[in-house]
Amino acid sequence: MNFAAPRIEEIATIEFRLAPAPWPFASNRAQEIDAHWARLVRRNPHHYNGRVLLMRDVNVVATASGRRLEGRCFVAEYKAFLAWRDFGFPDASVSNVFAMAALRSAEGAFLLGEMGPTTANAGQIYFPAGTPEPDDLVGGRIDLEACVRRELREETGIGVDEVSFDTDWRAVLPRAAHSLHEDGAFGLLGEGPRGACGGVHRRRETTGARPPDRGLRHRRSRQEPHARFHSSLSPPRSAG
Repeated sequence: MNFAAPRIEEIATIEFRLAPAPWPFASNRAQEIDAHWARLVRRNPHHYNGRVLLMRDVNVVATASGRRLEGRCFVAEYKAFLAWRDFGFPDASVSNVFAMAALRSAEGAFLLGEMGPTTANAGQIYFPAGTPEPDDLVGGRIDLEACVRRELREETGIGVDEVSFDTDWRAVLPRAAHSLHEDGAFGLLGEGPRGACGGVHRRRETTGARPPDRGLRHRRSRQEPHARFHSSLSPPRSAG
């Protein structure tokens, strides 16, 4: 399947505020969602139905201090999120926006992770990233900076004191307006026929002389393998 190439925009600020509201997809298709979840858990008992933050009204606006990525967010069950994804994104008003650490070593290599076999995206290639959770809310807004710092530490073992930060963000967006894009490039998901997911990158450069060791695996609290990481100068084995 062919995907339209995304556009990349420099973003000065990000503003996603919590706006609790029902999600008609989750309520109207609850039985289908539960059945789908049961099938997923039978195949992979490591799945956990936590809560994630999804977005509505995502837009890029010009301000005096630069371009701002903004929108509203709401809390959804993870099982509903996976069903929305696996059913082909039937609610086009919703987007999955997440932050990724585009980590670049002193030699110029970017660090990418191959998702572990027990995750929902096994074999996918990513920058260190994760869908925001309610714990990422601070004062009613999503703190994507803190989110990406946490994912960087959890997935690579690299602390914020070991990297330097760009001042701006780079948003990977679709060519079409009012829809975020899902594509295999830049570590984004490549699992749907139309846009429903966007990545916001903040580049980090390691202060050490070499990228982190290949073969690193992050383990969640239940000791499930999450990802192994590769330098982009030494391409990973094909996931397919």
